[in-house]
Amino acid sequence: MSFRKEEKVIFHISEYNKLKNLIFSNSGKTLYPKRTIRSIYFDNNKNQMFIDSEEGSLPRKKLRIRTYPKKYIDKNWFLEKKN
Repeated sequence: MSFRKEEKVIFHISEYNKLKNLIFSNSGKTLYPKRTIRSIYFDNNKNQMFIDSEEGSLPRKKLRIRTYPKKYIDKNWFLEKKN
C-alpha cells in the first residue's frame, strides 16, 4: 500500500514564474506536455466522496466526467470511476 501526503498552498498568480523557476533550478522537470483538462465531479448530497478524499479515507471512490479538448478534436468526454 502506498501513502501520499499532499499539501495545498494558496499563492498569487504573480508568484507563478518564480515558483516554476525555483522548481526547475532544483532538478525539477516537465513530465507531460501542456494540456487543458475539464472535469465534472459527482457526489452524493452529503459530499461523502469529497470528504473521504480530503480526509484520506481508504477505500474511497471518485466519479467524474472529463475531457481533454486539445487532444480530441471531437471533444469526447470520458466517464471515469475510481475506487
